[in-house]
Formats: sequence, structure tokens, C-alpha cells
Amino acid sequence: VHETNGLFSRERRRRRSRLIHYLETKLAHSKHVIFDWLFLAILGISGATISIVIDQITKRASGLLQYMIAAQQLRGPSYFNLPWIVYTTILIVAAAFFVRLVSMPAIGSGTAEMKTMIRGVILKDYLTLRT
Repeated sequence: VHETNGLFSRERRRRRSRLIHYLETKLAHSKHVIFDWLFLAILGISGATISIVIDQITKRASGLLQYMIAAQQLRGPSYFNLPWIVYTTILIVAAAFFVRLVSMPAIGSGTAEMKTMIRGVILKDYLTLRT
């Protein structure tokens, strides 16, 4: 009688150990899934916020451009393209200054760099938070 009880208790311990291991594995996997979803939610919210801010900046810059065009039309047709040239030049210089200030590897379209990375070459400091 005692031998069968010993076998049953060993079997129970083994099953309990397997169950605990299974639950720990599932819990660890669930933590990763929850973290991934949380990261994606934060990424989506921050992307939407940045999009709204950029839309507002674009709206105000467009209003400034319209104001500049209206002011130049009063002076005559020879100055009609000047606001557009000034507006575009200011935006290009600001973008170039910002990229140079924040991260030099971010200069350019990135197409050549991505093709290089897809082929297996590791580019130092290319896919960082700054770029």
C-alpha cells in the first residue's frame, strides 16, 4: 500500500512541477506580449501626437505664406515669387540645420543605407533613437 502511495505522490509532484513550469512559461510569454502591445500603443499615441503637431505647424506656415503672397501682390507682379522662394529656403535651411544638430547619419533619403543593411552589413549608429 505504501509503495503505490509513493508512486502516486511522485507522479503528483512531477505533474505539479510540469504544471508550474508550463504556467511560468506562459506567464513569461504573456509579459512579452503585454509589453509589445504597450509599446505599440505608446508608439501609436506618440505618432498621432507628432502628426497633429506637424499639421498645426503646416497650417500656420501655410497661413504665413498666404499672408506674404498677399502682401507682395500689393507691391506688384515682379515680387510675386519672392515669398515662395523665401518660405521654401527658410524651411530647407531649418530642416538641414535640425538634422545636422540632431544626427549626422540621418542626412539623406536612407534608401542606400537600408539596401546595405538588408544585405547584412552593420552600419554603426544608423538605427538609433536619435536618427
